Amino acid sequence: MSRGPMRIPRHRFRLSLGSESRARFHGLLTWNRVASAAVLKFTFSSETSLGMTKSLRQHLYFVLVLGLCAVIAACQLLATGTGNGFARKAANDSDACLPVGTWVDPDSRTQVDPLQVFSSLAAKSAVLLGESHPSVEDHRWQLHTLASLYGRNPNLVIGFEMFPRSVQSVLDAWVSGALNEQSFLEQVRWDEIWGYEAELYLPLFHFARQNRIPMIAINVQRELVQRVGDVGWSNVPDSEREGVSDPAPALEPYLHELAYIFLIKRAGNLGHDHSGFGDFEFDEEDLREVLTDPAFQRFAEAQSTWDRAMAEGLVAGISKHQASLAVGIMGSGHVEYGHGVAHQLKDLEVATVATTHPRRRL
Repeated sequence: MSRGPMRIPRHRFRLSLGSESRARFHGLLTWNRVASAAVLKFTFSSETSLGMTKSLRQHLYFVLVLGLCAVIAACQLLATGTGNGFARKAANDSDACLPVGTWVDPDSRTQVDPLQVFSSLAAKSAVLLGESHPSVEDHRWQLHTLASLYGRNPNLVIGFEMFPRSVQSVLDAWVSGALNEQSFLEQVRWDEIWGYEAELYLPLFHFARQNRIPMIAINVQRELVQRVGDVGWSNVPDSEREGVSDPAPALEPYLHELAYIFLIKRAGNLGHDHSGFGDFEFDEEDLREVLTDPAFQRFAEAQSTWDRAMAEGLVAGISKHQASLAVGIMGSGHVEYGHGVAHQLKDLEVATVATTHPRRRL
């Protein structure tokens, strides 16, 4: 049994970018229409000569090139998915030799004008930029993409998974220029609330500050998500939900992806950024068993609570600042295939959402 993305009409574009760090980047832009809501999905991927990191496997799709294009007669390409442990259909062999620095339609293998792509993204109501939290390249890509969007639509806000709602006033002070870096990081309790190297995110924070773009704290306290995982959403009193409304039920493909993560977490080798993916597989019987496990159901509810909170944070930011676009900076696990935050945004009647996240090739 193998399972790909949701079976809905789609149009896709691929982007590949060169960089001085000996990394090559490739992206996938997918246009999906579900009911009356339009979902634009962009998967950005990197190809590096430095080796594959464990965090690579957090992505639902990743591509592994077996050697260099120049020395492989047919540019052999192996595409593997981590979704539920089952092998996915191999990608077209020509993917391995996509030209660097161009947007390419992966179906026709024709190049697409990047101006057209970014103009389309900038016209959406929300654009989600996924990341592997410790990846320097992911954050560089986020900054470059954010700058491109700002150049086309400066009436935007930026929502950050890194910050719980309780520190919103500190973000406002930072953007206004009232705080220096040290004071800002101290007052948001960076090491406590997030913990990854601040240097990874400071270019994004400075970009917002320099251009006076509102930064929105879209997360909730980690204790709320943990409590939902312990007792279930229905057993958390309304007064302790931090204003989060009932999440939309998770889509079945999302539940399958979460089941895989749940099993690996239970095995004890998966980090917060989903690093630790190995050659872990399970069969249909394992899947059926975990889907009916009450512990997994609470785990899925916790993830949906997390997604819902961030979706509501983005919507609130648009409303408060009368913005036409909200850009979300968050982990790729909340972004891939539109199952997470994008799904909750659609339930909140946000009509057009673009989901984007890195995807790597070796």
